[in-house]
Amino acid sequence: RERGNIEMEKIKMKKQGMRLMNMKNYITGGTAIALSCVCFLAIFLQGYQKRLLMAGIFLFVAGCVSIIMAVKGMHMEENEMHSDEREEMIVEKSSKITLQIINRLIFSSTLFFILIYGITKIYLFFVVGIILCAITVAMLIILLITQKMLNKRV
Repeated sequence: RERGNIEMEKIKMKKQGMRLMNMKNYITGGTAIALSCVCFLAIFLQGYQKRLLMAGIFLFVAGCVSIIMAVKGMHMEENEMHSDEREEMIVEKSSKITLQIINRLIFSSTLFFILIYGITKIYLFFVVGIILCAITVAMLIILLITQKMLNKRV
């Protein structure tokens, strides 16, 4: 029933002409193009720098692709319409396993760098360990926020 409503909305939008199908892609594209202009302006003001040129070209291309996707309506919700329960379960399990692996890698790296700091007393290792610990805490906070938001939707 929902698929029928979504398809009807798409048909209505196609009849009305070119409209934005995904505002997130449009905003992302506009931001990327604005940042590419900043890179090109920096090249103009400071002189040629290879890294700025590469960043400007990359941001411009990424912004154009994102805006095209916004206009054509290519976004994740289209894939969600055609997925079944098995695919959703596989995606959920793979996401959970990936998150666990990354979390364990970052945590073990944190302990490693703090151990190296304890042995060598080089402050850089302590800073790297604390930064990795902060990333782990940020991942936990983001996970809790997204779970709360997704539970509200269901």
